[in-house]
Amino acid sequence: MLLTAVLALSLLAGCTKSQEDAQQQTGTSSDVSMAVVVAGTFGDRSFYDSSKEGADRLAKDLGVQVKTIECNNVDHTQQIRNAADAAEIVVLVGWEFYDVETVAPEYPDVHFIWVDNATSAPVANVLNITYAQNEGSFLAGYIAAAVSETGVVGAVGGRMPTPSTTSSSATRRGPICQQQHSGGDRLCQHL
Repeated sequence: MLLTAVLALSLLAGCTKSQEDAQQQTGTSSDVSMAVVVAGTFGDRSFYDSSKEGADRLAKDLGVQVKTIECNNVDHTQQIRNAADAAEIVVLVGWEFYDVETVAPEYPDVHFIWVDNATSAPVANVLNITYAQNEGSFLAGYIAAAVSETGVVGAVGGRMPTPSTTSSSATRRGPICQQQHSGGDRLCQHL
């Protein structure tokens, strides 16, 4: 079941299978309950909202029972427990959920997925999902330079110091690399 949820979460953006096809491959999903807990609040039109969109698709397309919880940057530990009391799969979105290391063993029948950070040591029922944020930013800069008609590429970063520092740097390197690959016939400016 955990593998099904992880695969469904990671493939939703490009998934076009019908509910019937998906259920034939994975079994009935209406018995699966999942809670998505975000460190902040929905409405960011980015990280948290995309996790909610994925959860909504799981509910709609596969019949997964989904609960969403917003921490509003407080009470992360209590919200982990609230989610574990309500669902068999708990997806924690954000680096702030450090206490999953101590809370998860209290809920051995619950599968936790921590997106954007990792436990300091393996925990049997926690799947850690981390990624190189700068790689996506590099590709965004490269593509922006490739499609720019003016040679100007702009990007807006987040608070400092955060992963946005590395991402902003990678976004600046993307157009430079694109220029080199395309013959460098125009100068890309960075705003």
